[in-house]
Amino acid sequence: MCANQENHHSEFEKYQAAKATEASTKKRKAVDNPDAASSTSCKVAKTAAHTQISVSAAIQRASQSANAPSKSSFDNDVVQMLVRDMQPLATVEREGFRNFCARYLPRYTLPSRRTAGRRLHDMYLVEKEKLIAKLATVHWMSATADIWSAHKRSYMGVTLHYVESETLKMASCHLACRRFRGAHTGIAIGKMLYSIFKDFGIAAKVQNVVTDNAANFTKALSLYHTNTDEADTDSEEEITINCTKAWHTKIS
Repeated sequence: MCANQENHHSEFEKYQAAKATEASTKKRKAVDNPDAASSTSCKVAKTAAHTQISVSAAIQRASQSANAPSKSSFDNDVVQMLVRDMQPLATVEREGFRNFCARYLPRYTLPSRRTAGRRLHDMYLVEKEKLIAKLATVHWMSATADIWSAHKRSYMGVTLHYVESETLKMASCHLACRRFRGAHTGIAIGKMLYSIFKDFGIAAKVQNVVTDNAANFTKALSLYHTNTDEADTDSEEEITINCTKAWHTKIS
């Protein structure tokens, strides 16, 4: 036991002497070359700072991921953007837009054109029901209608104008923009107008329809006009026809 203790004591003294020599050597190098010592300290500080930034960034990313909108919300917002900016559904498949989103929004995958179209239809149905509920509180209203052609296709656009029952302020909305097939005859125009008004539950509420002075529009409204003397023909540019009772007559 005594021999072993002596050996351990001797080895421990050698270890202490080696540590003292190493510390002395490092101190001498720092005195002889202060720039190297400073550089070492800077590297240590930079490494610590870099580690701290990485941890903060990781926490921030985790927080953003937790609060980020869902894929469904992202798709809806993309469709809302297309509607607000009046962009075609094909935008979601264009290379430039897809590359932009892939670089700055890698978390999300853009919906296909077909998916965007389905979401647009679903959103339309929701907004339509809201509008129908709102119009149910309005007793009287007027409309404007027009037909135009583009790229060998015809469309009918109808807007609605009324006074809000709660605020008593004038309000307008885009009621419909529908594909118009076939000849623009008075009967065909009348059928589509009636269909649009009936679809929104306002066929008996529309007091006037303002159009241009085209003969086919005049014919469409006069088919159901009970008193032609009420027609307002003062303006050559517009014809306003009272059609309160017109929409009660079903078009055959």
